[in-house]
Amino acid sequence: MSLYSAGTNYQDGVIEYDLFYNTNDFEGYYYLASTFSPDSYDGQRDSFLGLYRDESNPIAVEKGQCSNHTQTCYNHCGSLHKQFVIAPGEEVRFAYVLGIGKGNGERLRQKYQDLTEVDAAFDAIKAH
Repeated sequence: MSLYSAGTNYQDGVIEYDLFYNTNDFEGYYYLASTFSPDSYDGQRDSFLGLYRDESNPIAVEKGQCSNHTQTCYNHCGSLHKQFVIAPGEEVRFAYVLGIGKGNGERLRQKYQDLTEVDAAFDAIKAH
């Protein structure tokens, strides 16, 4: 059913997946975000993979960028792309935020921009 009555959208670094047939704001929405500002994104599986391809050889990986495509209907995915240039000995640290609930993606993306918040959340999970 989600092939025909769902859709993805992208705004401010967040891909949101909307199950139009589920009107519950909590259960009807999924999101993917990150602590980096994406260079490109895909919310549609066929755009990410490419024609006659599968998960072993996605066109977005081959090209080094996504298509910036979202769509209503068809198969959906969440892909955020960022190209980092890292000097020898340099480190880059980032996190992905994946969850459910309408509007939660942007709120949590902002919260976890400070990676000490990520560390604190992880420590709380380990303590639990």
